Amino acid sequence: MLASHCLRAFWGRLPVRSQVPTASPAATLPTTPARRPEAIRVSVSGTAPKAVRERLGWVLNGPDASGVVGRYEAELEQVIFSPLAVSVAEDEAETYTVSAYFTDNSQLTDHQTLLLSIDGDTDLGLGEGSSQIGETAPVTNGVDAQITVKATEYRFTTQPAGSVSGAALLTQPVVWATDGAGNVDLDFEEAVVLSTASLGELSGPMGVTAEAGAAGFTDLVYTAVSDK
Repeated sequence: MLASHCLRAFWGRLPVRSQVPTASPAATLPTTPARRPEAIRVSVSGTAPKAVRERLGWVLNGPDASGVVGRYEAELEQVIFSPLAVSVAEDEAETYTVSAYFTDNSQLTDHQTLLLSIDGDTDLGLGEGSSQIGETAPVTNGVDAQITVKATEYRFTTQPAGSVSGAALLTQPVVWATDGAGNVDLDFEEAVVLSTASLGELSGPMGVTAEAGAAGFTDLVYTAVSDK
């Protein structure tokens, strides 16, 4: 049986934490007690290529941001959320959530990954008068978010052809287990059984166990009704 279609959603929680900067004796500390990022830049890596990342819609939500749409810059490999009106008080923390969805879910590869990361001292564009953020380590979504394809249908990638009644098909069929957009479920390893809707008879190994979502058939024979 084919499993229902599922494309796993993914998200990253990106805390923006205020930290008191280390100052040299000659440094002048800002007079404002808050940090006001006007832009948040989220780095995107993983095995999913840029062509896939460009087909994602990106949204930022948090205490001072609701449904802010980000734009993906392929050359920078970053998603940029701007303009913003975020304000984080000194020694306080706010959590912002980055979510993504496919605007086009065709031509995806099962198990490809996306890793989101942000570094507070390099990836925040702070507004005028904001205090600065001290040296920080990047915050990530922990583990790579994974594209998951669940098969809902079968598709012939090689159509059976070259039938001579009573002889093996010259072109044996290959069937893929895919979702509705044609993406292959690489985890699909169930039996695929062929039948014919014509008046003839199909014989040979009618059932094949798929490997990595593909079932290749061999030695199938079609016999016409008049030859039986």
